[in-house]
Amino acid sequence: VKLVTSNPDLLTNFGQYDWQLDDDLLWVTPEKAAAINQAENVQFSPRFYTVFLRHFCKHKTTLVRTPSTDFLLSSDLFYAFDLDQIFLKLPELFGSKQGSIQLNEFLLTFLLHRQHELLPRFAAACKPLLKAKFPGELDFDDNGNLLLLRVAKTTLKETIVQTVFQLLTTENRPMHLSEIHAHLAKTYPDHYLTFPSIRGYLLRPGTPFISFSKKSTYGLRQWESEQPGIKGGSIRKMVMDYLQEFDEPKHISEIMEYITPYLQNAKAENIISSLKLLSKGPIRYYVGNYFGLSAKQYPNFKELPAPTNLPHTLNLQITNFVKRKGKATIDELMAYFTQNLQITEPQIDLALETLLQNGRLLLTDDGCLCRPNQ
Repeated sequence: VKLVTSNPDLLTNFGQYDWQLDDDLLWVTPEKAAAINQAENVQFSPRFYTVFLRHFCKHKTTLVRTPSTDFLLSSDLFYAFDLDQIFLKLPELFGSKQGSIQLNEFLLTFLLHRQHELLPRFAAACKPLLKAKFPGELDFDDNGNLLLLRVAKTTLKETIVQTVFQLLTTENRPMHLSEIHAHLAKTYPDHYLTFPSIRGYLLRPGTPFISFSKKSTYGLRQWESEQPGIKGGSIRKMVMDYLQEFDEPKHISEIMEYITPYLQNAKAENIISSLKLLSKGPIRYYVGNYFGLSAKQYPNFKELPAPTNLPHTLNLQITNFVKRKGKATIDELMAYFTQNLQITEPQIDLALETLLQNGRLLLTDDGCLCRPNQ
C-alpha cells in the first residue's frame, strides 16, 4: 500500500473506478479487483485494494478482517453492533425449521448501545455483506425479510441416499454396486466415493434399501410388497422367515420352491451346505434333508449333528485372510474364496455373519472388514 501511495503511476486510473467513499460499507469484490488488475496491468488481491481504500477514509471507517474477505464498515456502525456474534449466529439458523426471519428484528438483538437510529443503515450495509459471506444460503425479499435458503444442512450420507433412491426409482430394477458407483461418480465428481463407503451408506439402519443374496446388488425395500419375485436379505433370513410360518420342519425341496423365485440360480446342494453351517445356531438339520428352527420343538423329527470341520476351518481362513490384508472389503474376500477355494457365496455369507456377531471381525464405517485389534 505504501508503495502504491508513494508511486501514483502504478495505478494511473485508480480514481475512475467509482469508489463510493461515503458509503457505510466499502468492499472490493474479486470481480472488481480482476477488472482493475486488467486495466492497470497489475496483480493485486481484493484484500489489497480494500486496505488501499482505507487510506482515503480511515477517519470514518474500521477495517474488518474475516477468513474469506476484508471490508470497511463505518466506525459508528462497527462499534454499535456485535458483528462477530451475527456471523456466529446465522449458521445456527440454517439448521432450523425457519424459512425466513425479519432482518431488523434479528439485527436489533446484537445492538450494543441504545442507538436504534443506526439500525436502518446497518441493515442496508449488512445485506450485501451477508450474501457474500454466505453465498447460496440466504437472500432478502422486498419486505425486509432474511430468507434462509438452506433450511437444514444435508450430510453427504443423506445426499447419497437420496440420489440412489431416485436412481433405483427411475431404473425400477435391482442394480449392482458398480452401476450405482458409476452414477454417483458422474453426479458428484468432487467426492471420492469407494465401493465400501457406498455400501456402508446403503446398508445403515433406516435406509429404504434392501440387498440381495447376490453380493453388491441393491433395490428398494418397497419393491418387496409391490413386485412379485423381489425379496431382500440373505438366504438365511429368507429360510428363517419361511420356517417361522410352520410348526414342523420343511424339506429342502419345499424350501427351494419358496426361495427359487427370488434366487433363480440357487442350487439345492449349495443351500443344504449353507443351512448345515447354521445347524449349531438358529437352524436345525433333521434326517431326510429337513430343516427347522432351533427356537421350536419338533418331537417327531430326528436331529442330525452339525458338521464341525468346514465352519471352523472357513472361519479361521477368513480371519487369517483379513489379518494378512489388514483391511479387506467384502468383494475382495468373496472373490478370493469363490475363485481360489471354490467356497460358495452363501457359505461365506453365513461364516461372515457368525464372525461379525461374535466379534472376531468388525465392519468399519467405510465398509471394510478388520480384526478387533487392528
